[in-house]
Amino acid sequence: MKLRLAALLLAASVLPFAAPVAASASSSSVLPVTDGSGPQVDLYTQTVDLAAGDRLYIASTPIAMANGSWGSGSPTNVGVTTRIICTTGGVQVMNVHHGENNTPTYAKTYPVVRGMLVAEEAGSYACTLQGRAYSTAWAPGMGIRVLGSPGFTTQVVDGASRAWTDADTAVLPGESVAKMVTTLTGVSGQNVTAIADAQFTICKTVGNYPPLCLDENDAVSMTIKTRLELQPLDAGGGACGAKYVGPYVQVDISVAVHHKTVANQLAAYVSSGCPNAQVSLVVTNVAGNIAVSHGGYNYAHAMAIL
Repeated sequence: MKLRLAALLLAASVLPFAAPVAASASSSSVLPVTDGSGPQVDLYTQTVDLAAGDRLYIASTPIAMANGSWGSGSPTNVGVTTRIICTTGGVQVMNVHHGENNTPTYAKTYPVVRGMLVAEEAGSYACTLQGRAYSTAWAPGMGIRVLGSPGFTTQVVDGASRAWTDADTAVLPGESVAKMVTTLTGVSGQNVTAIADAQFTICKTVGNYPPLCLDENDAVSMTIKTRLELQPLDAGGGACGAKYVGPYVQVDISVAVHHKTVANQLAAYVSSGCPNAQVSLVVTNVAGNIAVSHGGYNYAHAMAIL
């Protein structure tokens, strides 16, 4: 069975989804914590038949990753990666992540994993939601609980929909930068849902790793806020009507949390007199330490759904 959509209808800021196809959910509810060498745990799988050129938008359903048993160890920081991979013919064609640390204080995280698969050829594509937990201080019996029903929704969207990434950028305290900037062409008279899932690494400069901050505690080390903007453009690249501005998403990040993914979404209508539109993610380091706003690594990316 193939998912098809003749027209994508946007209501407010909610992107509609079709029902899952050929879906199966894992009975696993605990991710064992390892030293990093442990395998990804399959949480949910869905297979979709696509035609060549189809664009499949994929978005995880709400779950939480919560501290579970500490086994024979002590409370510690645990890295938790949640990802969706897609394969066809045994070849991986998509891999998008959400990465964040659980800590004894920040005991629960809420992964958001979204991506766009572009089918280069017709066939069946198997997509799987996976989780992995790891720590340098791991111990036997340590685990992260998966709360909720793991899964994701899929939707074949308009062929003009697209995804893009950006380069890493260091954001200094008090500084605002525009990330994920791109121009959408030929969008006159269309609804556009802009999406940007931003990934931050605290106490890090571009190309400088490990982190600069040595005291890995749960005190708030920085506050960062993000929002999406969409400016309709005329044929000459000038502003064409009012700019659409999404809500600010503000988060505090401790050194122990280290990584943080921040999900943003904005719905807009580009009027018929405006052929193009520019999308950008505004990142503001409100206060605290330096951070890197990532633009790639499968963690940070932007999409425009038409």
